[in-house]
Amino acid sequence: QATGLAAVCPAVDQAKRFRCLCGADFGAATESWKPRASRRTVPPQACGPHITLHAELELREFCCSECGTLLEAEVARRGQEPLVTIVLDA
Repeated sequence: QATGLAAVCPAVDQAKRFRCLCGADFGAATESWKPRASRRTVPPQACGPHITLHAELELREFCCSECGTLLEAEVARRGQEPLVTIVLDA
């Protein structure tokens, strides 16, 4: 059964900037792109009916603020800064 939850990390363009498929700019590839994305906390059941999380964890979705494309989902401790997925050397 499809849940509609997918992860599509932003692409890096020739100028070494993270970009969504719609062209939205998420900053230099030498920094985390997540602070420039829209973030929301969703219930674990968004990944399926058999998913549960420990009480101190949360499921977060990071979406393009321009087109709404889901870029990534992560599980992290409540109150923790977003996890850094990828950062490229300068």
